[in-house]
Amino acid sequence: MAPFQLTPENNKLYVDNGAVTYAPVQDGYKEGLKYLNKMYEEGLINPESFTQDKNNQINVNEAGDVAVIGAFLAQRPGYANDLTTIPNSERWEQYIALPPLEGPAGQRIAAWNPYVMYQTGMTFISSQCENPEAAFRFIDYIATEEGSMRSALGIKGVHWNDAVEGEIGLDGKPAVYTRTGADSTNMNWGQLMGLVRLPSMINGEATAQDPYAADVKPLSGRILVMYNASLEHEKVRQPLESVMPDLYMTEENAAEMSLLNTTINDAQKEMLVQFITGVKDIDAEWDTYKSTLENVGLSRYLELLQVAYDASSFSK
Repeated sequence: MAPFQLTPENNKLYVDNGAVTYAPVQDGYKEGLKYLNKMYEEGLINPESFTQDKNNQINVNEAGDVAVIGAFLAQRPGYANDLTTIPNSERWEQYIALPPLEGPAGQRIAAWNPYVMYQTGMTFISSQCENPEAAFRFIDYIATEEGSMRSALGIKGVHWNDAVEGEIGLDGKPAVYTRTGADSTNMNWGQLMGLVRLPSMINGEATAQDPYAADVKPLSGRILVMYNASLEHEKVRQPLESVMPDLYMTEENAAEMSLLNTTINDAQKEMLVQFITGVKDIDAEWDTYKSTLENVGLSRYLELLQVAYDASSFSK
């Protein structure tokens, strides 16, 4: 939808000059729907796209002698290809990441969420803990670079080592560390534990620069493919001030928001499919579509978000 209308993936919300805005009721979104309807009528969109899940999509694409999916919307190649079964399927190597497309009005933009890198939670120390000071020191340690490496990767010298000269990282620069390939089952927490993932931890892993080499496992190769693709999106990412941040609300407003969010987005998705498949005429029923969303609480939904946004530091 982005070539026609900026539409962030999860909530379809963005900020326009300080106003919280819902993409699916904008004129650009309407034009995007017309384009998708045209693709559907030409047989370019599989009707099963609206109902099948990721696992079914993988099974369909891997079942025969050749790939049957020409393109798919995904966060990684594994949404339509088997990257885990041994011996590894090479079907994923047929696909490349599509860079952001330019729309008929010249718009070329990529939605992004810079706040997702700062996912936060809570840590509790039980009142029954005999050594709360030690527990607190442990939590502090996990938040250090050394503690994060230990938590996510395992034991240095067993599961990973400092990189040596000549090893290259994900970003093409000298690597910082390299995995040994040793089994780390029950020896690390991966991403299931709070950690501080610095850029050096992500980009600094020794990485084969040919993701399709015979000795490179698909789960490793796909990371380089996605990283290189992300650079194209970064060039045209939406302005920071237009990004809809995570907001804090009162308990009462949050409960109302949760219900509204589900109701509105379920209704929107249902009508989205009807417009794309031609069950509903986009021009003739666009106003009815917007009225339907209003009737299930769109104005109230945006009002609650606007109040929270105006109260946050993001609006300052």
